[in-house]
Amino acid sequence: ALQYCERTFGRRPVGMWPSEGSVSEKVCDLLAHCGVQWAATDEKILELSLAGTATRYSAEALALPYKLETPHGPIHLFFRNHELSDRVGFVYAGMPPDAAVADFESQVLAAAGSNSSAVVSVILDGENAWEYFKGGTCRPFLTELFQRLERSSIAARTCGECLSASDPPASSLTKLAPGSWINAN
Repeated sequence: ALQYCERTFGRRPVGMWPSEGSVSEKVCDLLAHCGVQWAATDEKILELSLAGTATRYSAEALALPYKLETPHGPIHLFFRNHELSDRVGFVYAGMPPDAAVADFESQVLAAAGSNSSAVVSVILDGENAWEYFKGGTCRPFLTELFQRLERSSIAARTCGECLSASDPPASSLTKLAPGSWINAN
């Protein structure tokens, strides 16, 4: 798959949202072995991964990237804000674009709290959201969203850009609960 993407897009992917956000320590080791630098999954996986550790699951803990050491090297993990991602995927299609974007902006700012370098991950399966928008197109929503972000304190960045900026630095994750975004199992 990595070679196919490289042939198709002209560069090798450095990260991925595995199918349905499915991860495990073995999967992350395989990804690291293949040169993948980051993967993304659901916040419930973070909650289960932090259970029994010194780090408590919280909104602040969710708004950070994490680093997991594997036998083949480290891999960074991003945990999506489930509520916000589902709003994009299942709620905003039924709202006028300006109202949906205003809600999105307020949700991101609330999730970041007072941490100006928070990483609020919005990640969803590509096919879920867009077919439900009026006329089968999300163009009005996305146009409004990116115009609003240009005027906002919110910086839209890819996961790779977040890692390159090293702001905030990744927190260490000592274990990773296996599962996907579907019921975290």
